[in-house]
Amino acid sequence: MSSNIRFADRCDEKNKALKAILPEFVLCLRDFSLRLYVEGKGKLTEDDYLKDCLQHQKEMDESYNKPRECIRDFFSSRKCFTMPVPGDDEILENLETLEFDQLSKRFQEATVRFVSYIYSKDPKELIVSKPVNGKMFEVLTTQYVEALKHGAVPDVDDAFTAVAKIENARVAAEALEIFESQIKSVKLPIPTATLRDLYKNAQQQALDFLNPKVVHDGKNTCKNEAKMKMDNIWEEKKEENTKKLHDLCEITIKQKNEAILEPNIKNNAYNKAGGFRHYKRDIERMREEYVHALNDFDEHEVLGSWLEFVQQKRDIENIIIGTDDALTEKQKQEEKQQNKQMIEKLTKEQDEKYKAELQKQKKELEDQHKKIQADQKAQNDKDNERLEKLLNRINYLEEEDKKRKVKLENLEEEDKKRKEKLENLEEEDKERKEKIHRLEEEDRKRKAKGFIGRMWSAIAGE
Repeated sequence: MSSNIRFADRCDEKNKALKAILPEFVLCLRDFSLRLYVEGKGKLTEDDYLKDCLQHQKEMDESYNKPRECIRDFFSSRKCFTMPVPGDDEILENLETLEFDQLSKRFQEATVRFVSYIYSKDPKELIVSKPVNGKMFEVLTTQYVEALKHGAVPDVDDAFTAVAKIENARVAAEALEIFESQIKSVKLPIPTATLRDLYKNAQQQALDFLNPKVVHDGKNTCKNEAKMKMDNIWEEKKEENTKKLHDLCEITIKQKNEAILEPNIKNNAYNKAGGFRHYKRDIERMREEYVHALNDFDEHEVLGSWLEFVQQKRDIENIIIGTDDALTEKQKQEEKQQNKQMIEKLTKEQDEKYKAELQKQKKELEDQHKKIQADQKAQNDKDNERLEKLLNRINYLEEEDKKRKVKLENLEEEDKKRKEKLENLEEEDKERKEKIHRLEEEDRKRKAKGFIGRMWSAIAGE
């Protein structure tokens, strides 16, 4: 196994890092009919049976012991289930058509235990503790199977990168849908500040969805690409909002102009003595009604269209000033100059408000960007911490494995000495038994000899 899986640029049986990626080992033995009993150990549990089967057997060759050694070394968690035959011959012949409750009770019980155990386990996770979903599992399996099918060595890192790329593209698309569903459903025009708040909230929700699901994105490539797409959508929406607001301002100005100024201009109501004062009152009234009609918007957002309108009316205004006999020539020139200065002042104020608004937007976006970067750093630090803990766990397991092997070697050495001692004791016991046997033989001969002598003496005495 270790020579057929590449991980962390290594492909060898000493790569203990494989423990970090291999799942729990579950062995399910079908049609099991053996007794769970070992001579000298008595009755065993299923897990004990598996453990006993995985023991190294000195009398067996490497083809027998090596797979068992790999399972012991690389699968720290192991579980065994024994499944009896589903039923008698009649049941086996009709197995495909029978319901589960028609199978043998022992088989039903064993199946329920097996299925319950499998479904009770936590979802499989990637190295950065992200649960493996069905799509990710499909990609991983395909990568490994294709590699094995073509005689290549499956590379866990490459498969992990492929999974991360596909998974990140999927969650990024879903995050973008969350963002778009909120931004694109907004009816325009709305105040720029309101639209900006909606953008920030929508982007934060999308990133909150993305951050815990993104996989293996140390350089934040996925997050940055998703954010860039959101920013592009925001820019398009902002431009659309600006255009629609401008159109709304134009429509509102046209309505107010047609209701207040145009009738008087067409009727020459302003081309008489005192006409300029009348015109100024009407245009001020029009401005107030225009601003009131658009009071949901900040003044700087609607002032630009108003200034454009006022600029368009300068020629008419100058004509009205020129025909107003109530004004002296000096007053006419002063009015024209005041109007010019007023427009220049409003234009300057508009530019300053626009710049201030841009600075405000820039600062808010910078603050949001800093927050996003901080969130990304926190997530990366969390993933790195998990990875470090995992590596430390691997190092710990390697150290424990070394200690276990040393302990095993010591036990084997002690067992060897014990067996040698036992052999010596058996040899001594054998010699003792042989000595006893000789002594008994000698004693038997001595007794036999004494018995014959007494017989001869008895015969001679007669």
